[in-house]
Amino acid sequence: MPALIGIQLFLLLLAHALGDFYASFYGPLVPHLRQQLGLSLTMTTVMGTVYLSMSNFMQPVFGALGERYGRRRIMVTGVLCAAVGMSLLTTPGRFHLPQAGAFACVLLALVGGAVGVGMFHPSGAAIAGSIAGRSRSSGLSLYMVGGNLGVMLAPLVIPWILKGSAENVLFLAIPGVAAALLLGTLMTPDAPAPKEKPSAHPLHLWGILRKIWPIHLDVILRFTPLNAFAIMLPLYGTLCGYTLFQSGLILAVFMFAGALGVVCGGALVERFPGTSTIAYSEIGAGVCLVAAPAAHACWPLMIALLFVAGFLVYSLTPLQIANAQRRVPRDVAAASGIVMGLAYGNAGLLLVPLGMLGDHLGATLGSERIALQYVLQLSAITLFLAAALVFLVKMPEHSAEKSGV
Repeated sequence: MPALIGIQLFLLLLAHALGDFYASFYGPLVPHLRQQLGLSLTMTTVMGTVYLSMSNFMQPVFGALGERYGRRRIMVTGVLCAAVGMSLLTTPGRFHLPQAGAFACVLLALVGGAVGVGMFHPSGAAIAGSIAGRSRSSGLSLYMVGGNLGVMLAPLVIPWILKGSAENVLFLAIPGVAAALLLGTLMTPDAPAPKEKPSAHPLHLWGILRKIWPIHLDVILRFTPLNAFAIMLPLYGTLCGYTLFQSGLILAVFMFAGALGVVCGGALVERFPGTSTIAYSEIGAGVCLVAAPAAHACWPLMIALLFVAGFLVYSLTPLQIANAQRRVPRDVAAASGIVMGLAYGNAGLLLVPLGMLGDHLGATLGSERIALQYVLQLSAITLFLAAALVFLVKMPEHSAEKSGV
């Protein structure tokens, strides 16, 4: 049985790695798409918000549908859609379409890939948590590290592909299609559905949200700067004079630190379960993210600050997901969708005001690099607000003994 559990978790880790590999295409492609489509910073963030909204806001619904119609079926379909949709982002350049037509095609591909990402995540997290049993946080840590490794890989692969031909990004869909087939073939079927199936009705989801709203709000505040850095950091690197590969490497280090934080986070929160762990981690990450853009002239220092920030912020993710699942044990996929999806999507809505502010500051200051530096630093302030929320509002405590898991 332990060997079977290990195989199942490995398959989920592999699928999550590939799923988030495709989910992370947009950020590394931003410099290329801005040049190809002539996008302002505002339009760049609008596209980012569209992607984050489509990939995240539907996650609670897809989570509930996974409970009703089968988590494996929803998960496999999501990996397939993400692979195909996100790999089509640079294809319009092959057909030399007018700018408006190319923009529409890119947006359509972005939406298709985003829907696939939204389908995969909640059911995958629910399967990982149920397989791990009493070690739910550790199981979710392994699941999350797969995603962070995929996110880390995309900024390294995309610049390498773009050095040849942007249209070659299409061939990156092949591993995802193969992984979807592998999951559909080798993953064990879902457990029999309960007689009283979870509802995807908005009022039912609202009831779940009312139980976990402090976690939801904390994740929104925590992921606002992560969304901003994930989309704007490659562009900021090129404006600082780095090559596209160097800019991708900066983002890759940030996400590698996140993967390491997720791995360690599952074990750390078992030992330090108090809410102060969340607050002090958010404060430390906020300090590092405010300082990192200003350290662009010293590349090693910027890398080090981003590494620490990524580790601290992402180490909290397994704890928050596990806490949400414990609060609503009969709706774990929907709870995962709210924490991983709805909260991430709400955080993405703040990208557009940040982009508008960046365009305004760029015109006022005469320097897009300085404007983007200020925008990134401003986004990091939400981490201090998240820490204040943790101190002011009683968060659900992680307790294996009390929860019985």
